[in-house]
Amino acid sequence: PGARAAWTTGQHTLTVGGKARTFILALPATLTPGAALVLVFPGYSDSAAGIRRTAAFTPLVAEHGFVAVYPQGSVDARGKTFFNVGYAFHADERVDDLRFVRELVARLVTDLRLDPRAVFATGMSNGGDISYLLAAQRDPLVRAVGPVAGTMMTSWGRDVALPAPIPVLAVHGRRDEITRWNGDPENRDGWGAYLPVDA
Repeated sequence: PGARAAWTTGQHTLTVGGKARTFILALPATLTPGAALVLVFPGYSDSAAGIRRTAAFTPLVAEHGFVAVYPQGSVDARGKTFFNVGYAFHADERVDDLRFVRELVARLVTDLRLDPRAVFATGMSNGGDISYLLAAQRDPLVRAVGPVAGTMMTSWGRDVALPAPIPVLAVHGRRDEITRWNGDPENRDGWGAYLPVDA
């Protein structure tokens, strides 16, 4: 009960690997044990507060009684916030966002008595990319994902072998010139090689 009471709607900090990581938590007025957890990730250079405003999950949290969490990315050498999914220009970055998310989820599931089998992820662009990355782990961190304008980097997306299929609701536009519908297998844009949406 004490641990559960410590969590409130608003910004929080969790230390992971000696680094303070922040996130925004959104709780329903009444939280039922076994509720779901939805991770909502911002895009490259965006913030947790920004994606919270644009994703419009607040009324859904109130209506359906799940918990939403908006993780904040780290700052890269360009001064932009990001989640480390393997972009070419992040080759020297050592941020372990998989560990951050794993520890964040474990803590919230335990303290809030959420259903560990009902953890989902969505996000925009870079946030969509990390949603795919969470689903692509041998021990997937999520039950299903809904990436928006996201992709899978060729370096880790080409040979994904999962113990069971992961449902994906991929939202994408054919005219997207940043995360291209047909992918960028030759890394013409400098993000690193990534797969076409269909793949």
